[in-house]
Amino acid sequence: ETFPCQLLEVDFWKSISRGVHLQSAHRCKKAAAAKHEVQQACASLDTQGHARLQSFEWAAAGISLQALAATMDSLRDRGLPPVFIFVYDELWWIFEQLFDAMASILGCGEVEMDV
Repeated sequence: ETFPCQLLEVDFWKSISRGVHLQSAHRCKKAAAAKHEVQQACASLDTQGHARLQSFEWAAAGISLQALAATMDSLRDRGLPPVFIFVYDELWWIFEQLFDAMASILGCGEVEMDV
């Protein structure tokens, strides 16, 4: 079986996008979780071993969760697994946004996260 060369073409991935970016010069704006929510997350992590942040203003940061979901549907419609969403910038921007919040929650100055 031959490797489908279209997978190496930026235009192929752009044709699948439903509003997300690929190799964009655009950078997302800084988003932050509400201070009280970070404090709640710290307490939850201590007592339950997990935490969640729900107050991130993704849209204000230029990240559309709806566009990410629609692009995942588009990937599936093309017969590609949704994991190919990692090709697009917005998913990585989400991780970038979480570093400061995680540093606060974990009580450290720097966080190293792996995907």
